[in-house]
Amino acid sequence: MPQMDLTDRAAQMDVPRRKAPWKKWASRVGVVAVIAALIGGVTYGLTQLETAAPTVDSGLLWIDDVQHGEFVRTVRGSGVLVPKVEWWIPAPTDGRVERIYLDPGDEVTPETPIFELGNPAVEQAVWTARQELAAANAELSNREAQLDTDRLDREDALVILKAEHEVAKRTLERDTQLHSEGLLSQYLLDESAAKVSELETRVELASRRLDKSAEARAAQLDALEAKVEQAKGVLEMREKQLADMRVTSDDGGILQQVLVEVGQQVTPSTSLAKVAQPGELDAELLVAESQMRDVAVGQLVEVDTRNGIVNGRVARVDPTVLNGTVTVEVELLSELPRGARSDLSVEGAIELERADGVTYVGRPVGAREHGTGQLFKIDSDGVYAERVAVRYGRSSINSMEVLEGLSPGDRVILSDMTKWDHVDRIRLR
Repeated sequence: MPQMDLTDRAAQMDVPRRKAPWKKWASRVGVVAVIAALIGGVTYGLTQLETAAPTVDSGLLWIDDVQHGEFVRTVRGSGVLVPKVEWWIPAPTDGRVERIYLDPGDEVTPETPIFELGNPAVEQAVWTARQELAAANAELSNREAQLDTDRLDREDALVILKAEHEVAKRTLERDTQLHSEGLLSQYLLDESAAKVSELETRVELASRRLDKSAEARAAQLDALEAKVEQAKGVLEMREKQLADMRVTSDDGGILQQVLVEVGQQVTPSTSLAKVAQPGELDAELLVAESQMRDVAVGQLVEVDTRNGIVNGRVARVDPTVLNGTVTVEVELLSELPRGARSDLSVEGAIELERADGVTYVGRPVGAREHGTGQLFKIDSDGVYAERVAVRYGRSSINSMEVLEGLSPGDRVILSDMTKWDHVDRIRLR
């Protein structure tokens, strides 16, 4: 009997005991609730912590101090040195470039040929002009000979008439004597007197014709001589055109540019070369159109030749805009450094104004004149920098006037900080 009890008890121990369903569900809900409570607590704790400021390497930043004092407004332009005196050499006539004697940089004198042009029409014109002059001279000589002959004939005729007149006067004297002695009739005496009167008239007319022929001779010769002078002028012009085919410069200088090539056909309006007088140079600066508002003639300029600074002043401002820039001509007032020459690249700073008692800082990246912006101001310990709003005034090449937001002595970051637009505070390393 006891053995059977042990067996039954063992059989009862092998049967697994099951939990009630409501107890299983309750335990799972409890676990989820605990996890949710933990997550919420952590989240709340994180929200209560202050966001850590990002760290920036200060060695990579452009940092400047806000200053108070004299503020010099300037604008900058780049350009080149140009000769004060330069001129273009035009083609004297139509022609073909046969030869180029010099290269840019060579010295030029009025006697130095630079180009040789060719034009068969000009050579033909010279030959024709010479022939026309020879023909005019021949016509003048021939006419002069004819007039001389005509004058001699008239003079000869006048001499004959005068001789006949003398004979007639002696005959009249003789007949008058004979008539007084009763040896000659009145009729014959009157005939002798009429003869004398006739010859006197003929002599007078012949003398007047001779005088008129002299005047006519002078007029005809003057006309032919004018024709000869005209032919000479044409020949001289044609010969000058031929001589000008060997092109020279009107004055001495340095050949700057050669604008044509051998074989090129040119016209009288074609520029062949540019010549400039050496040693006397000015500067031409190209200034952005947006910076030209306050530029005026007479303002002082510092021109950087990369080998020294040269002082100058604005001499002329071009009234037109080309490719967004305006040309400003600068007269150089001090001596140029050695090695300065035409077309040398230079930089120029034009002084617009000087103002005392101005708060200013180095020009931040992206700052605009009379605009607003934001800068990171460094604290007194130099560890953190906080964003501050700034209002700007006038601008210069490398500085900006500060109207609001900063005080003299403040240290600010001028570098491009767009990477940190999402934060208002950074830590410097």
